[in-house]
Amino acid sequence: DTAVPAYHSQYYRHYRYRRKLIPRVIPFEARHLDMIRMRRFDIGSIERMDNWRDVIRKQTENGSSATGIDDNGMVGVIGGVCVVRDGVGVAWAITSDLIVKYKIYAHRVIRDVVNDSFERFNLHRVEASIIVDHTVSHRWVERLGFKKEGLMRKFDHKQRDYYLYARVK
Repeated sequence: DTAVPAYHSQYYRHYRYRRKLIPRVIPFEARHLDMIRMRRFDIGSIERMDNWRDVIRKQTENGSSATGIDDNGMVGVIGGVCVVRDGVGVAWAITSDLIVKYKIYAHRVIRDVVNDSFERFNLHRVEASIIVDHTVSHRWVERLGFKKEGLMRKFDHKQRDYYLYARVK
């Protein structure tokens, strides 16, 4: 489904009046993976996955995804919700340094992508896993309405611990 959900144009119109490089939200395309300049944190999360691009593409086939891009064509964030089983999705994001510049805008758009996924895919639960040491991400998912559910020990290839967050409907 390549139809653009309502939140894409809603937030673009809201910010147009500022007459500066304004982020737009567009449907994700595989070429956006080549356009994003990932933050060190995101690179560290996927560095040992040889097929990370294929994993992201597969996630976008099974859910809702979007790309935040500015008027210069710089990608700030790629993210979405991947449906992993009936009624359950997993929220994910890859970010660049632009996410800091447009953090309020990005928060509103990601919030709406998650909300849209609940309705669009009839989800009752969306999960997110956040590395224990990344406190900024913990605060962000909590602002998005997620609640911490537990600790996942030695969760990634570096055997780092993560917290599991979930938002239930």
